[in-house]
Amino acid sequence: TGPNVIKIYLGGADLLQTPRERYLIDFSFTTENEAKNLNPEAFQHVINHVKPERDQNRRDALRNNWWKFGWERPVLRKALNLIDRYIGTTETAKHRVFQFIPVETLADHMIVCVAVDDASYLTVLSSRIHQTWALARGGTLEDRPRYNKGVCFDTFPFPALEEGPLKDRLRDLGERL
Repeated sequence: TGPNVIKIYLGGADLLQTPRERYLIDFSFTTENEAKNLNPEAFQHVINHVKPERDQNRRDALRNNWWKFGWERPVLRKALNLIDRYIGTTETAKHRVFQFIPVETLADHMIVCVAVDDASYLTVLSSRIHQTWALARGGTLEDRPRYNKGVCFDTFPFPALEEGPLKDRLRDLGERL
């Protein structure tokens, strides 16, 4: 067997509905030889089930690095090394829902991830003010609002919260969400 390269995989529908039980093999940030030595059984599974499809891929990065998870997200992964959970929301959804995701879980590329584990941020992101902001700033896909991290999250004027009763109250509310 070897180190745990089997990870829970979360897609957008899993955030809004009952999560499906899905897993992936994650050899991100390894060379082909390192991956083979890390977990030979999982590596063989990737050879049998992933490589044939990747061999046909037009993107050089996916075709040449066939053993790696397709959406490595190195900046996000580095930030997640410092926390136990992070906030996620689907990129496109009729109703905007933010929730904590365990750091061991890998999110699909259609999940907007925020590398913050402080529940006060979850409260602010779930607030009517942020929901209104996101609807006004974000785009749409057909009739569903889209949450674009660059224009909905990065430009949002988050309140400057100092430690104290207000931040404690927001944290408590966020934990209950």
